[in-house]
Amino acid sequence: MDWETIELLGYAHYSSQGYRILTSLVKNESYDFVAEKEGQFIKVNVKRAGLKDKNTPNSWSISQAGGAFDIAASKGIKKVSQVDVYLAYLPDHKRFIELSGDFFDAVSSKSRLIPKHLL
Repeated sequence: MDWETIELLGYAHYSSQGYRILTSLVKNESYDFVAEKEGQFIKVNVKRAGLKDKNTPNSWSISQAGGAFDIAASKGIKKVSQVDVYLAYLPDHKRFIELSGDFFDAVSSKSRLIPKHLL
């Protein structure tokens, strides 16, 4: 499944919870869309989770965008993205899980395993 389809599924995920979806005409921000409900806005970055190790069940991970990670690392910055939620799609489970916007804080790698208790 391509990233555009997964992003559209992300819209549906929040729409089904009563959120309005706001999208940007220009894709140059760290978030993919903004979801609004009752005056509260959240910036969402949609990710497709992948198995870190095909032989290890539930070794799901997500990765930061390479460009954002490289720029932040070159400046010595640990916080890469200014998002409120990482919405991770688990393709084998056909569902999303929500990870907090600080999921990648202080991580020195482009990818991070999703804790098993969240799966």
